[in-house]
Amino acid sequence: MLARANKFLATVLLLPLVAMGQAGPPSVGFDVISIKKSVNQTGNEITPPLQHGRLQFKQVTVQAIMSLAFAPLNFAHIKGNPSWTNIGGGTRYDIDATSEDRVVTEERYHQMLQKMLVDRFGLKFHWETHDEPVYLLVEDKKGLKLKTTDPASCLPVQPGVTLLPNATSCGQPWGFTAIPNGVHFEGIGMTMKALAMVLSLSGMTVIDRTEHEGFVDVKLDYLPPNRLSTDAVDAPPSIFDAVRDQLGLRLQPGIGPVDEVIIDHIERPSEN
Repeated sequence: MLARANKFLATVLLLPLVAMGQAGPPSVGFDVISIKKSVNQTGNEITPPLQHGRLQFKQVTVQAIMSLAFAPLNFAHIKGNPSWTNIGGGTRYDIDATSEDRVVTEERYHQMLQKMLVDRFGLKFHWETHDEPVYLLVEDKKGLKLKTTDPASCLPVQPGVTLLPNATSCGQPWGFTAIPNGVHFEGIGMTMKALAMVLSLSGMTVIDRTEHEGFVDVKLDYLPPNRLSTDAVDAPPSIFDAVRDQLGLRLQPGIGPVDEVIIDHIERPSEN
């Protein structure tokens, strides 16, 4: 189960981060969209970025689409969706969509996904913001232990790529892999805001308060929160100790504004 979740997270993290969208329905979308119920209702969800103006999702759940459309929100802050939309048990779809526009910004890509959900799944939603307990990502008193990204390590834009993965950094994919008793994360060319989003995937809300500018390379081995190791001797450190000792950062408890998307209505799509 962990390997499947890690593969999904790694796929999601191939997509860039964006600022929060507007509450109203987006005005831009794909020119042609085909949605069919997947023949195979099990296996990994495949959500690659746009290439040659074409999106091809395989065996994808609606919750997975929403996690991309409303990124960087984690699943816990997209509320009100019915069980048939859920990752890990929900209905899966194959989606093929095309856009005539070959220059698609990160924000527009996410708006296009939102519009697809509005037009084909009858999605109605609104945004809410609440002050909640969070963890603030701050620099440890002993200083950062992060390596500044070497521009030479960035990937060149490939022909036909409509949307560059991790366009807010340097085109390198980020991903999780399973290690004995824990998780390994590695990312090249990350902002602190992006790192905060990745740490939030562990189930806690993390807000960047480092004020650090520029891109860094991140390698992190840790034991996810609320998970017990099967081998206490060889277990990786907790995420709190790992962030401090491996990155020179701290996760400090605090109160902060948390954005949420509330799903007011969604329905199964008609296939075509």
